[in-house]
Amino acid sequence: MLARAAATLALAAAVTIVAPAPARADAPLRVLILADAAEDDVVARVEGQVADLPVALARGPALAHAGALGAQLAAARTLARAEAADAVVWFVRDADGWIVHVADPAAGRLLVRRVDGGAGAMAASAALESAALVVRTALRGLAAGGEIGVAPEPVEAPAPAPSPLAPAPVAERSTAGVAPFAPIATVGWRATIDGDAAAGHHGLTASLGVARARWQAALALAYLPPRTQASSLATIEVDRQELGVAVQRGLVASARWRVTATTAVSAVRFGRATTATAGALTATDDRATWTAAIAPTLGAARRLGAGAWLELELGATALTTVPVFGVTGAVGFVEVGRPWRIEPTVGLRVRVGGGWSVE
Repeated sequence: MLARAAATLALAAAVTIVAPAPARADAPLRVLILADAAEDDVVARVEGQVADLPVALARGPALAHAGALGAQLAAARTLARAEAADAVVWFVRDADGWIVHVADPAAGRLLVRRVDGGAGAMAASAALESAALVVRTALRGLAAGGEIGVAPEPVEAPAPAPSPLAPAPVAERSTAGVAPFAPIATVGWRATIDGDAAAGHHGLTASLGVARARWQAALALAYLPPRTQASSLATIEVDRQELGVAVQRGLVASARWRVTATTAVSAVRFGRATTATAGALTATDDRATWTAAIAPTLGAARRLGAGAWLELELGATALTTVPVFGVTGAVGFVEVGRPWRIEPTVGLRVRVGGGWSVE
């Protein structure tokens, strides 16, 4: 394994830099890294390797890898123009190794290097570090004004047959590098501070939906099991179920952290059952009360592994109408408790699935 790692490092050091030109301007080299969530590990290694170089990193959705190198370079050049990038980097997983691509769009040149991996965690880590070293060496050369790689043959579309009656061609937006929709699911715990108990009302949450780049939308539900509310007049049990739609937007993103904002709109059902009464009070029939709610939250997520994140959310739930729970006495209805109209919430959940990347 050490021999393989040494060979890989030697290969990274062998990135060809020819005909050094005058150094670039004092502004840092703008580098666009195209990667999805499955490539977060290698992106993190690249960030560490180039920390001391005059480069500024940005991240975009993974590049479509199908087609000739010339087609991939053309797609990278389009994205570089849109993001004002001087260099574009992307990766392809190849068995237990990586194929590293570093493009200089202005010069029309592309460097391609394969980094072999191996069995075991240490071999995988060595392959990641070697891939990052290839990127470092290439970017250092570009920042110094050199050239990298080769110039692939350009890919040209066949000329259309002339036709005086044919309508003018309509330009279509290229979909190269656009992240697809990906399924996501979450499961977790939530505490709602509703004013009827100091510890709040605790329960389970779950959602199922789709994500694309910084956005996700999901069908969300929550179940808070029966909780006892007691007074000198009566004892009742209240449970809570919610069903709605939640839309989330990523605000800040890196390879291992996300900051998000979420808004959920849901129907809320409160189920109430009276278990004991005092004196001449009479238990009212068990019944359910419905209302609507809107719940904005802010969250922070930490990556656990490929496609898995741990999310912490803080927010509030605003009820459109507030249910009142009580019993019937000689003087009429006697209130036992009611939740707050605006209820602070805290939640912790695990998210699995793809589609969470930086645009």
